[in-house]
Amino acid sequence: MNEELQPPGERHADPQPAQLDAGPSGPRSVDVLIPLCLSLFFLILVMWSEAWALSILTDSGAIPGLYWRLIWPLFFLGAAALFPFRARMVFLGISGLFLTGLAVVDAAYFRFFGSVPSLESAGTAGQLWGVRDSVIALISGFELALFVPYSVFFIAAAYAPRIVHSNPSHARSELLRIRGLTAALLFAAAFGNNVKAWRTPIIEQTHHIKESDWVMPADHWGSRYSRATKAATFGLFTFHYSDLMGYMKEAPADRSLEPYQLHIIDQVLDAKKNLNDLATPFFGLANGRRIIVIQLEAVQHWVLGLEVDGVPAMPNLDRLRKSALSWDYIMDITATGRTSDAEFAVMTGLLPDARLRTLGLGTKAQSPQYLGRILRSKGYRLASYHGYKRSFWDRAYNHPFYGIAEMYFEEVYDTSETLGLGVPDPFVYDFMVDKLEDEREEKSLSLMISLSSHHPFIYTPEEYNSHFASLDPHEGWGLVGPYLRSVRYSDDALGAFLDQLEERGLLEDSLLVIYGDHDMGFVGLDRPVPGSDRIASHAGEDRVPLVIAIPGQEELIAKQGPEHTDATGGLHDLLPTLLHLLGEEAPRGIVGTNLLVPDRYRGAVPLPPGIDGRVFAFRHNLIFEKSGEVLPIEAGQPVPTHGPTVDQAYLDQLVSQALKDHPEAATRAPAETPAPEHVASN
Repeated sequence: MNEELQPPGERHADPQPAQLDAGPSGPRSVDVLIPLCLSLFFLILVMWSEAWALSILTDSGAIPGLYWRLIWPLFFLGAAALFPFRARMVFLGISGLFLTGLAVVDAAYFRFFGSVPSLESAGTAGQLWGVRDSVIALISGFELALFVPYSVFFIAAAYAPRIVHSNPSHARSELLRIRGLTAALLFAAAFGNNVKAWRTPIIEQTHHIKESDWVMPADHWGSRYSRATKAATFGLFTFHYSDLMGYMKEAPADRSLEPYQLHIIDQVLDAKKNLNDLATPFFGLANGRRIIVIQLEAVQHWVLGLEVDGVPAMPNLDRLRKSALSWDYIMDITATGRTSDAEFAVMTGLLPDARLRTLGLGTKAQSPQYLGRILRSKGYRLASYHGYKRSFWDRAYNHPFYGIAEMYFEEVYDTSETLGLGVPDPFVYDFMVDKLEDEREEKSLSLMISLSSHHPFIYTPEEYNSHFASLDPHEGWGLVGPYLRSVRYSDDALGAFLDQLEERGLLEDSLLVIYGDHDMGFVGLDRPVPGSDRIASHAGEDRVPLVIAIPGQEELIAKQGPEHTDATGGLHDLLPTLLHLLGEEAPRGIVGTNLLVPDRYRGAVPLPPGIDGRVFAFRHNLIFEKSGEVLPIEAGQPVPTHGPTVDQAYLDQLVSQALKDHPEAATRAPAETPAPEHVASN
């Protein structure tokens, strides 16, 4: 070896065999090229497996932009750069297997559930053994072959000395500096891609009105309401990272409830059970009937009985409610979940979770009780019908939780026509009535989730343009005109469905339940709608219609109905109401109260907190915490001289949250948890 190149003190030493093989003291070009090629190979494999899985989620092959897809491969390469070559190859092999396995699991899960798995849904993993044949069928030989290329990294690790030159004369500190610098550059590239991704507009193809289809990622509407859409927008690995951070943030450090909390839960549940056990003339009136539940999208109470320029907004629902049980004070209790919150309330008898844990982002619809499961135990068949994707609000995951075994989404209806988000309501009704006729002898509950009156209400057919034309958006009416046209279209579809039921002899032995899920979603209209004294944005108008028709029982309803339909309530009260009509006892473990129990016996209805702080409804009035104002929901209503405090009113909300987190708290024996002394003494 050239003496000028040898360290001091070693210039006259005999060369060692290992040094003779080593060559120059610095790394050879091949020693840099091979790790670089293997790193590039890892980058391509991971990005390709993610793109393949995303093409299944989107059905069209569309995948997120390059910035989103580079973040995680660069991050793992940066972490790998900190290790020596052999350990680096093992790390990349294991990391690649993990990321590709995640993509394969996501694709298989999507084929079965129409969504992607979250940590919240991991609790259902034990159910997979029962459907193991289906799970195996969802994974193809091609997908198993995706794991094979990662064997290259383990082979490279096994033959490391032969592949990459090991030079002991190359100072360890210098090697560490090179690896550290490489890792820092890769981490910086990953971070830079993340920053750039969040600052780059992305396509937003939804039904919302906007000036452009390009929005900032933080404003992407669809990703808030579907795990599959969120993964397809930001990438699988970014979705799972976000899911992990959200789960860790929301998971309480101590999941157990304190004794005093259990005592309060017992008090609330016992009080609800006592109210739900009260007798009314309607107990068992609908026993043995098929149940048809129709959830009308964004239909509010103020449209009932409304006519503008001689055109009624909902003539069919108005006609039906004249001979049915109908409530005027059912408040919109939905929070961030909106439509999914309404479904949750109806199916569980709990108030929706006002915390930022929407069902659409993968939280389990946990509850001590489920309407669907109760009815299935009584021999009912349950089915749901919806004209949109199974992934929206994760219905293919949450509906089985409720006890709904049969689910029908956009792909089953015999049409390629769409209106707004999905299949128009008439096609869903036609499919549903055919199913009901085929299974007319069975006890069943059919849930139809309507769609055609969805925001922004601009998709109605041309023949509806003449309706409510005087409510011009350019004259300060906002979306009221389009909204009423959408509502009228939905009502016409409902009327045609009711006519079909009657023509086929299915109406007389049915129990019809029709309600609006939430408000129309806009405010600021500070004048009454023509033909009405109601202002749509008024706080007291944040109500939804509820109509329960029992054909053949019109005489009893006309005689006894008015006394038993004055309740101030919410959709969480529907579960015990339906069971009461069917002649079934309401279970312990719900906070809903039978709506046939008169208002004078009922407690307050807590509403989701808003800009006005906490607000609750009590005996046809709204009570505001901040101002202390008591606002009659409708003019002329008496203002209660006494009532619950705000904290008392919100117990139902807090107990609902506790039962969603700890459903076992309702099924344990109350005697197991005696009241603490400071509670018992009060």
